Amino acid sequence: MLILLSVIACDQASDSLMVEELEQWEKERISKELRDSANVVLQHANYTTAIELIDSANAIAPTAASYLRKAAFSGRVGDHAQAFSALDSAIELGSVMALAERGHDKLTALHDFSGAIEDINKCIAEKGRPIFIHARNADQFVGIAHRMLGEHEKAIEHFDYCIKAAGKISWADVYVIMYKALSHMDNGEKEKAIETINIMQQQCKDCPEAYFYKAQFLGKEDPQYCTLMQTAYDKRRFLRYWIYHEHFDQVYIEDIKSNLENNCNKIVD
Repeated sequence: MLILLSVIACDQASDSLMVEELEQWEKERISKELRDSANVVLQHANYTTAIELIDSANAIAPTAASYLRKAAFSGRVGDHAQAFSALDSAIELGSVMALAERGHDKLTALHDFSGAIEDINKCIAEKGRPIFIHARNADQFVGIAHRMLGEHEKAIEHFDYCIKAAGKISWADVYVIMYKALSHMDNGEKEKAIETINIMQQQCKDCPEAYFYKAQFLGKEDPQYCTLMQTAYDKRRFLRYWIYHEHFDQVYIEDIKSNLENNCNKIVD
């Protein structure tokens, strides 16, 4: 009887070990498949070939959707002239959203702020609020364009549209809140600027921009200045970047370091 129980125990232990080995093998297999799939995707992310295929498709039966895709791919390879031409074709074929895309590209690629406002507002007038471009409320881009033109009250109005569309300020994009704070500051409304940047800081405790700009708003004579700059530096790995264009009011590590060294007498590695 004891021998039989011993054999059963050994079999159970063996079965358990086999299950663990199979589970580990399955995990490794899935992991390898995911890595291989990622490599395949990278190898096939050939925008030039994609553009050629879309051109062939459009030669047979052109569509606004195809031209929108061509514009997106052209932007990825830095051919903005081709991207704008494709967007123009999409607009001619009746795409209202192509107006918003063209406005976005005028803002980010050409810094044609007036042109950006005109195109995006036309799209908003046709489709109504809210509309989204690259997962962002289009009013954010209109607000940025107004701000770059020095039209700060109009900028704030459009950032407020974004906040209203979100339902309440705590649900809004934190960078909309940042731009609103900057617009208040540029408009000479320091208290409103600090109040607004405080909301950004509360909502995104790891956003170094919130600490950097709050320090700038308060001024280097304020007791909080160096602490805020140091916090911005400590959280520098969370600074936002975009590989295709520079963000407006982009904060760089060098900006933070320079302020710490020049205004706080801190040597930063």
